[in-house]
Amino acid sequence: MAIIKDELNVMELRFGINELGTKMTKELLREGIKRELVRSINAMRKNAGLTIQDKIIVYWDVPKTDSAAALVRGVLTELGGELAKDVLANEIKEEHARAIDSGKEIKANGEDVWLGIKKIG
Repeated sequence: MAIIKDELNVMELRFGINELGTKMTKELLREGIKRELVRSINAMRKNAGLTIQDKIIVYWDVPKTDSAAALVRGVLTELGGELAKDVLANEIKEEHARAIDSGKEIKANGEDVWLGIKKIG
């Protein structure tokens, strides 16, 4: 069952007779956004030639201020510790830094997010 949940990218499975339902909760949505950010940052690490021994600082900027952007911003601030651990970062800063090793615009939950990484040391 754990393998099925992981492959389907869901937190809970329920089986019933002739029953199939999906429910997107705020928690699931936030987890999906976090996974997309982790995937993008790890791709940036790889493209910059960094290894798992290299520690980084992650910089981010979400330019919009609407509620959808606030959800993405919330993931970056409230789940920042988990995100940092997942991408081997010492810090995650809300800043559109210029002195970086790699940077790019991505879409997370349909919102524009600028990400930058800088190797420490």
